[in-house]
Amino acid sequence: PQRAGAEAEPRVMHLPSAKQMEDLALEQLAASARCGSHVVVSGDAAYPEEFEQLEAPPPLFHLLGNLELLAAGRSRIAVIGARGCTSYGRAQAQRFGTGFAFGGEIVVSGAARGIDQLAMGAAVQSQGAVIAVVGSGLDNPYPKDSWPLMERLLDCGGAVLSEFPFGMIPKPGNFPRRNRLIAALSRAVLVIQATRKSGT
Repeated sequence: PQRAGAEAEPRVMHLPSAKQMEDLALEQLAASARCGSHVVVSGDAAYPEEFEQLEAPPPLFHLLGNLELLAAGRSRIAVIGARGCTSYGRAQAQRFGTGFAFGGEIVVSGAARGIDQLAMGAAVQSQGAVIAVVGSGLDNPYPKDSWPLMERLLDCGGAVLSEFPFGMIPKPGNFPRRNRLIAALSRAVLVIQATRKSGT
């Protein structure tokens, strides 16, 4: 018992105080207001029931754009794959992004270079709805060159979603967490090219 208490004590000592938690929450709400995003908390009507089925559902997430894309009954398909894709992969990403858009599917992807951006861009070009799920705070889009595409998808009624707080920079561990949200939102996941060791 003494040893267990000694191990637990430093964790308790490093917990933020209630005041620190309140200040952090107010900072995040202010950042969300500046960005124009929605803060969706577990239990809200807009919180996707698919997230509730996850082993570790996000307690909240931030969303820029169209909340209606998360509504129950909306049909969503993820299109993901390699950053360093071949010309064949590029053609297929554009083909399926266009086809899903014309078919009324919501295209979900991670906004990474390569397959993700190509499929998303093709869907936007076809006036389709797109949800980009990112692995950083909404104020730190990654990769940086994805932001013009995200602005276009927002203009077309799409959405950009992140479970990470404002100020969070992209880190390797963020992307597996991001990927589980992409999979949860989607009734199917289409993988267009991936290496054996890829995150896909």
